[in-house]
Amino acid sequence: MGRSFRHLRLCLLSICLAAFCVVASAEVIVDVSNGYLQQGPNVDNSNAIQLYWTQSQEFEDVSISVPLFSANSAAFDINAYLTSTSGPGTSPPPIASTSFSAPGSTAPMDALLFSGLTLGPGTYYLTLYGSQPSGPIWLGVQPNAGPSVITTAPGVTISNAFASNGGDLDANYAPASTFLLNGNLIDSGTSYQDVTVTGSAVPEPSTWWLTVSGGAILIWFRKIQRIRA
Repeated sequence: MGRSFRHLRLCLLSICLAAFCVVASAEVIVDVSNGYLQQGPNVDNSNAIQLYWTQSQEFEDVSISVPLFSANSAAFDINAYLTSTSGPGTSPPPIASTSFSAPGSTAPMDALLFSGLTLGPGTYYLTLYGSQPSGPIWLGVQPNAGPSVITTAPGVTISNAFASNGGDLDANYAPASTFLLNGNLIDSGTSYQDVTVTGSAVPEPSTWWLTVSGGAILIWFRKIQRIRA
């Protein structure tokens, strides 16, 4: 009987540990990379660039970053918006917004735009809009210029790149612009924009129940062992 108790206790501990790892682990939600090739569209005050992704589960402690560089070594400012809708009729407030400034650099830098977000199942639009006539370049994959490396969590899909250039820019609120597929544009067109979105998956209620019930059973068996001892 003692050996059976020990085996059962080890099994329950393994289940609880596995459930805890599901709860605590951080992961890539979506990651798109062109290998840091210095190509992509300008983010300036005449053009907004956008991508979106769709996720089927909730993530917490979400961070979003994009690689940017300045082709002419000039300092730059951009505005970033995260919204659940896009196009004409979209109105403030966004889910999150920020301004990002950096000194001029011809080497790509990872710009951390947002962190600490909790995002439920749904579609999320990331829009970048410059505040200057000459803004930074957001790295992306140009058609016929090499493949992109795309990593997504289960249940997550990533869109192609979109731009207001050739559409209708809303300078007052960039997410409300009319966006066209950027890959259809001449010269500066990109199939995908580089982006990294990370976070921790919020477990399903069944996972929490597994953790709690496993712990309760362990406590119960320990009490039985003490009584029999």
